[in-house]
Amino acid sequence: ELTGRYGQPERPVQQRWTKKVAVGSAAPSAGSTLLYVSANPDGTSSTYAAAEARQIRRELARNPEFRMEERGAIGPTELSDGLLNLRPRIVHLAGHGEDGHLYLEHEMGQAHIVSPRSVAGLFSEATDYVECVVVGACDSEPLAKAVCEYIDYVIAVDGRLHSSVAVAFSVGFYQALAAGETIEKAYRLGHKHVPLQLGDDFADQPVRLYMRRAGGANAGPC
Repeated sequence: ELTGRYGQPERPVQQRWTKKVAVGSAAPSAGSTLLYVSANPDGTSSTYAAAEARQIRRELARNPEFRMEERGAIGPTELSDGLLNLRPRIVHLAGHGEDGHLYLEHEMGQAHIVSPRSVAGLFSEATDYVECVVVGACDSEPLAKAVCEYIDYVIAVDGRLHSSVAVAFSVGFYQALAAGETIEKAYRLGHKHVPLQLGDDFADQPVRLYMRRAGGANAGPC
């Protein structure tokens, strides 16, 4: 409520302002968000996550529409919180895996092993914003097949993967995304970037792309 004379005897003047607010869910951020999460529990070998994240951030910085959020020492609660509050387009899971199971961390650093079914169940609630999940853990094909029932694209490792190959692939993949390419083309360019950076001996690598079919059935690797 304001008061003013406006050429007349002083009288109050009322003005109403309104603002539309969405209640009950976080609004998606502008552009594309990459949620990069890593875990390195006690008793496991050191990961390449820090070096990989640094190079990915450098590539995505070329496109102001991209935002990268990093979460380290990730546990189940932090993973679900990142999905709910950041609503990322791409989720990159870096760390250790075995037979499709993913290694996360307890609060004190011990390994917390989650099954493909559990991880897929979480992503089943993020289908309206997550387009692609990248799994940098070894032996993650079973995890990819489970998650691909809900998410359009999953990139995972069918076997063992050297850390230098993982980083080289990520550089090519995110460089292409920052340039505006599709997930499928970025995947192909990521593959081609490995021998380009490391030599022809590294041309054949077990990084696979899984795509969801209509109805939730995954199409398998390509």
